[in-house]
Amino acid sequence: MRYRNIDKISAAATCIKDNMGNTVEILTPKNLNVAKAAFIEAAKEPFAEQFKKESEGDIGNPSFPLELNPQFIYNEELLRKVADGGEKIAEALAIIQECVIPENRRDEAVLELIEKRARKAMKIALAAKSILAKDDEATNSALSSVFSAPSKELCEKAIDLYFENKKLTPEDKAKLSVINAEIRNKLSNITEIGAEKLSWFFYRAMLYFDVPPWKVKISDNCAAIDVRDINESGEPMIVIPKDRVVNGAKAAELICHEIFCHWRGSANGQRFFKEILRGTPLEPLADILAKSPDETHYEGEAKMSDVWVNGGSSLPDPLTIAVIDFASHGLSFADVAYQVYKIRRQAGASEDAALKTAWAKTYRILRGITDAAKNKGCYAFTKDAAYFLGYKVARDHADDELYRLYASMEEEEIPVFASLFPEFAASARSIPFRTLIDNAIDIVLEG
Repeated sequence: MRYRNIDKISAAATCIKDNMGNTVEILTPKNLNVAKAAFIEAAKEPFAEQFKKESEGDIGNPSFPLELNPQFIYNEELLRKVADGGEKIAEALAIIQECVIPENRRDEAVLELIEKRARKAMKIALAAKSILAKDDEATNSALSSVFSAPSKELCEKAIDLYFENKKLTPEDKAKLSVINAEIRNKLSNITEIGAEKLSWFFYRAMLYFDVPPWKVKISDNCAAIDVRDINESGEPMIVIPKDRVVNGAKAAELICHEIFCHWRGSANGQRFFKEILRGTPLEPLADILAKSPDETHYEGEAKMSDVWVNGGSSLPDPLTIAVIDFASHGLSFADVAYQVYKIRRQAGASEDAALKTAWAKTYRILRGITDAAKNKGCYAFTKDAAYFLGYKVARDHADDELYRLYASMEEEEIPVFASLFPEFAASARSIPFRTLIDNAIDIVLEG
């Protein structure tokens, strides 16, 4: 590449990196735990009564009080910071496009990826601005440009697929795991692994590679474990909910999912882009080029890993697709949650289990909404469709290790860089995934 103004380009690259927002962070309400507890308590009786009525043949649209819907309070300071960053990213991208001249196809591929990452970051900034304006329709539009959504056909058959999965026998599920029954039983008999122990497991797993481990933070305001390449603090980190408790089998699954798929993919991508951009004014962009905001391939590889570890019990849940469909038709939070509750009860779940799933599934699809009672914007955060959609993508490439090595990049990006850069395959440390699974098992069994 040729550079017309190195200092100006370097400042622009740093500006893009520093102003990229993490979508999960901006969509997570400050009152998450309070809202969760209040909703589960308030919904328990009306949901049970409505389900009883429908079971007895009284079929009709449920009518829940508006106040049953949670009122989320978002971090407005963070939202303003991310929203303001959108214009800065746009200006910085324009500088790079004006001052960086590609000289070959390799240069063009890098510049195309920079533009792609920057434009999606601008959409995330627009979503932050829309949340501040309480414009759910605009938030929905911005985020739909970043995250893949399920097709209409998949939405229509999602509930049937959910009940089909429920018919799988324990033997059917076990066949999908690469771990023998004796080891799975040993792992399952290890109970009460909390956030502190999980953080130690993750740290040990990262030490398996010749890459500096990321910080692992235990938080009381997150709904799930999150590997954050981009984080408000400015440094990448892995966040674990304070109240997360799992057994040994789930712990082994999480090590493989979060570290050997998510973290390893990002670490490999960062190493590659630092190699090819080293000494150039674009070097500050190496970390953000390694990870796409669209997580279809990213979550697909991790979900395939889940199945290899724990078999059919970890298959992607079609119920998530149904929840996206409910929300995209304008159902309120309470109405979406009741539909999840009803499906879970019909599948044999207890009232408490159905209610917890109803909250968990609905929250993840409606986080970011500002009017949960009306949902006039037909808001649905489709990020979680990645588990189901990406699982097929990952299976299509199950025999190609390169896709697992660069799990943080999009499916179509990988062959482009592999064909143009010999360093792409050479710079990543290839380890058979079965070896990584065995390593995860050892970490858990050794405690």
